[in-house]
Amino acid sequence: LTGTTGGVTTNGGSFNLLAAADTDNTAITVAIDTSSAGNKAGTATLDFFSDGDGTSGLGITPLASQDVAVTGQVFRLAQLNVAPSTVELHARVGDSVSQTIAMANTAANDGFSEQLAVTGVAGAGDASSSGAVAGLINAGSSDSGISVALDTSSAGAKSGTVTVSGESDGNTTSGFTNNVSLVDQVVNVAGNVYTTAVAQVNQTLVDFGIVHVGETIAAQSVTVENAASSSALNDVLLGSFSGASGPFSATGDLGLGLDAGDSGSVFAGLDTTSAGIFTDTATLGLSSHNADMADLTLSGVSVGLQAQVNEYANPMFDFVSGDGSLTSSSHTLFELDFGTVVLGSGLFTANLGVLNDVAAPADLLAGLFDLTSAGAFGLLGFDDFGFSGPGIFDSLTALGALDLLGGMAVSFDSSGLGLGSYTGSILLNPFGFNASGYDGALDQARLVFTASIVDGNSVPEPGILVLFFSGSLFLLVFGRRRRMAR
Repeated sequence: LTGTTGGVTTNGGSFNLLAAADTDNTAITVAIDTSSAGNKAGTATLDFFSDGDGTSGLGITPLASQDVAVTGQVFRLAQLNVAPSTVELHARVGDSVSQTIAMANTAANDGFSEQLAVTGVAGAGDASSSGAVAGLINAGSSDSGISVALDTSSAGAKSGTVTVSGESDGNTTSGFTNNVSLVDQVVNVAGNVYTTAVAQVNQTLVDFGIVHVGETIAAQSVTVENAASSSALNDVLLGSFSGASGPFSATGDLGLGLDAGDSGSVFAGLDTTSAGIFTDTATLGLSSHNADMADLTLSGVSVGLQAQVNEYANPMFDFVSGDGSLTSSSHTLFELDFGTVVLGSGLFTANLGVLNDVAAPADLLAGLFDLTSAGAFGLLGFDDFGFSGPGIFDSLTALGALDLLGGMAVSFDSSGLGLGSYTGSILLNPFGFNASGYDGALDQARLVFTASIVDGNSVPEPGILVLFFSGSLFLLVFGRRRRMAR
């Protein structure tokens, strides 16, 4: 062998003393360089000599050289590559979470690479796989029919592997029918599985009851618990309270979140600026949170809000009919003035009532009279009201908002009295109460009576004449009555 061309290789062999008609087919071999793929062609040049040693004795005579043409094709094995090689998955217990992987034949797509056969996909540990590969994978192509997943049947830190096995298949490319096993590719799968937070709200109605205008009302708490079972990994419960309107407010949140078994509070408030009967609804927005995943929105909880804001009872003496005039300088001081009357002119009478002078909703009004200082004035119908016994309030006989209790008469008889000015008074000790159990004493109200008697020679003012003639009419029977004015 004296030389090669075109990537032909030889073993550098030789032979000698080959007898006539003999053949040597082992001493010299030729081959193609397989360091690269593709079509191969070249020559190997053999120099021949005639050796007369042992025959003619003529020695060595050079003969003509011959070139041996060598051709062939070199194919690459398929190359298996799986991406990504590391998969991070996070889930909540019971979720179905997976990620596809791409299995690629990364051999050059130049017509001289074998196809890739995926022969096996096996999960281990907490990892598993699903799906299938759609046949052989050509060079330069990939298949994403396989997905990897984590076991989410329980909470905790999870890890495992998915191993992909493959072979180089030359049946339709190189023609080689014996597949060549390739190096396995391993996908590492890891992640965290969390137990979802479970919100428990036992109180879905906040009832402030009956309160009063201007009263400072403490905020009412609504307790929220994360009722999820404690596990290796738990979501925390996030929440905030909002959506109240009118006199109500809804405030507060669960901070950084409630761990399993923990509880926290949000708050409902009430503004008592205005009286009224109020209802509303606020919403507790909730979500399940962990550091690895997007928050999971949970069902919101509606919390009903209700309150009755009462005006305090407001007792007032009211002039119904008859003689005299009733005035007041404050809510606690009233004056019934019969004016100036003529000596012996007779009996003068004023019909009065007690009014709970406030719009609904309001406390009920009860009252106790002190009649010990009435003086020369006659009283009829000033009976205690709103009580069924000592210290026992009675809603049936109490005065509601704008209720009037009449049938009360104050009389002044000038016939049996001498000249001069006369005064007297009574006291009303009022109480307010309502169905919440509240009761309280109100400011004492005083009703003062005044009248003056002059002799007949005095010239009465026009107003006195009116009192004189009207005083001749006397109401013999007075009844207690209640009038509702809305």
